[in-house]
Amino acid sequence: ANMYNVTFYVDGVVYDSYKLENGSEVILPENPEDKEGYKFLVWSPDANGAIVDEEDLEFNAVFVKGKYVLSFNTDGGTPVDSIEAKYGDNIANLLPGANATTKEGYTFAGWDTKLPETMPGKNTEVKALWTKNAYSVKFVNGLTGAEITTVTGEYGSAVAAPALPTAAGYTFAWDVTPPATIPAKNEKGEVMANGGVMTVTAVPTANDVTITFDTNG
Repeated sequence: ANMYNVTFYVDGVVYDSYKLENGSEVILPENPEDKEGYKFLVWSPDANGAIVDEEDLEFNAVFVKGKYVLSFNTDGGTPVDSIEAKYGDNIANLLPGANATTKEGYTFAGWDTKLPETMPGKNTEVKALWTKNAYSVKFVNGLTGAEITTVTGEYGSAVAAPALPTAAGYTFAWDVTPPATIPAKNEKGEVMANGGVMTVTAVPTANDVTITFDTNG
């Protein structure tokens, strides 16, 4: 029986080649690996079920632009939606802005990798970078308005509350529970900007007293 060459090419380079008897069905090789930005689609002309018919056969790999995902790991910050697009598509207008993610106690410092303006040729993840904020906890005497002490430090660092003040005729109590660590929220429960101050006030309560009258008989 006559033998004929069957050759498969990828970008003009022989990928697989063998001989078949006339009338034999073409044996497909394993699909070639995807190229950066492109995914294998099919052999051209269609090799699936092709029959050798008294001539050599040649097939070329056809690749198409792949669709990929740019995802954002916010490392504990508020989520940022992923972007899906074809390789090379312009995604500049889809990229998150400077304040796209927030994290209590931290200031967003950008991404660990420069954001691409066109979709890369593979699935890509970038990770958020954060700098820890610093805050203060101010302790105030509610009777005199004087500052007792102020503790300043990075978010999460330890806070040692001072002793409550004393004054004749009064009992003091903190208006809010003194935090054990530097908080990111103020005494109202509002998130503070970097450098914010939480105020804890020692509130005085006048003591009840008893006056006794001795009538001397």
